[in-house]
Amino acid sequence: MFTWQVVQGQAAKTPIVVTACPLASTAILAATVSTGLTDAALITFTPTFAAAGPPNILLSLTAAQTASLAPGGYAVHVRLASNNGELAFGLLEVVAAPGNQPQYDVLVSAASALALNPDIAADPAKVAMLPLILQGVTEKIRRYCNRTFSRREYTEYLSPTLDGEVMLSEMPVHRAVRVSRSPRTAITITADPSAYQVAYVDFSTVDVVLPNPFSVSYTGLNLAGASYGIASSTPILFAGLATINDLAAAVNAVSGWKATVDPMGYGRWPVSEIYCDGTSQGALSDGVQLQVFSEDVSTSRLDRRTGLLVTPGVGFSDGFGSMWGPGWMQGLDSSIDHSNDVVRVIYDAGFTTIPTVIQTAAIDLVKTVYSRINLDYAVKKESTGYYSYEINDLMNLAIPDPVRQDLALYVSHRA
Repeated sequence: MFTWQVVQGQAAKTPIVVTACPLASTAILAATVSTGLTDAALITFTPTFAAAGPPNILLSLTAAQTASLAPGGYAVHVRLASNNGELAFGLLEVVAAPGNQPQYDVLVSAASALALNPDIAADPAKVAMLPLILQGVTEKIRRYCNRTFSRREYTEYLSPTLDGEVMLSEMPVHRAVRVSRSPRTAITITADPSAYQVAYVDFSTVDVVLPNPFSVSYTGLNLAGASYGIASSTPILFAGLATINDLAAAVNAVSGWKATVDPMGYGRWPVSEIYCDGTSQGALSDGVQLQVFSEDVSTSRLDRRTGLLVTPGVGFSDGFGSMWGPGWMQGLDSSIDHSNDVVRVIYDAGFTTIPTVIQTAAIDLVKTVYSRINLDYAVKKESTGYYSYEINDLMNLAIPDPVRQDLALYVSHRA
């Protein structure tokens, strides 16, 4: 088995050595790239023999071929063209730029999974399924533990308690990059009531790799409406729009729609600052008011181990904890509007190296998945003569009990 990493849109070559069977220098070879989920080939190409001759083979992909593959993991099969006999199998990792990590984000490497499961490594059909199974195992562990583990930058929108506390989803937290509060209207979008009887604005989204409720990325707006029974929808993507002024110009270019930028200077703010909560809003009457977080918090306090963040100026908090001294009664003042007590937290969290317990749990789950495909893994015991069997209750679970005990060390109970 071999691992081959290529950059999307760039030609690539890699040498491999085939020892499965003797090869003549006149042999004609064939190779395919597939997802591993099915045998359907995404790319078919012809390997050649290296200068040293058999068993040295050179695999080559053109720039156009790698450009057709989205970043991620793929299966490569090398065969004899004459009889389809399997000669070699490998994992192809496609990255968007040199130095990038593969985007199929998993908790344990394919090499580690295969090293501790030699029976899988010996079966090309099983190895072909490995990228897909690793992703499924990773999602299962993350959902069970209510955390992602991988270190990266996260963005969350949270409502602090009256003590000004919020609990970040990921831990350990390396640093809070930015904490913002005080949502303020930056742009108002309205539809002409003479043109539309129904009008609203909603958001276009795209899912990212991680199974995290905050991982949904907002990519733009949809101006939706109905005029005399005829529905219409005009998408406006944030890509290519630098500022909120640019967004307003794009809206104003759509017939029957108008955008007004707040005169406080928010028009020059990046369009990425707009707070998208995913809720569509009616565009008639007062229109849709899109907000930005107008103030960056300067005195918040963070417990990096647990992810507990205390934000000043919200509830009873002054940034150092609950405000129980002079002035604490102001939090009970009914004239104070707490409806906008939402903070945006951008923070760096997770493990640079995934904990060993999590990696071994992932490897155990990989073996479990393969066992369920090929064996009756849930059977506790069998007997011959009037054949009977007994189900192993602890193994008849999505995550077997031994693996659950390991994962329990890292479960986040805040979700």
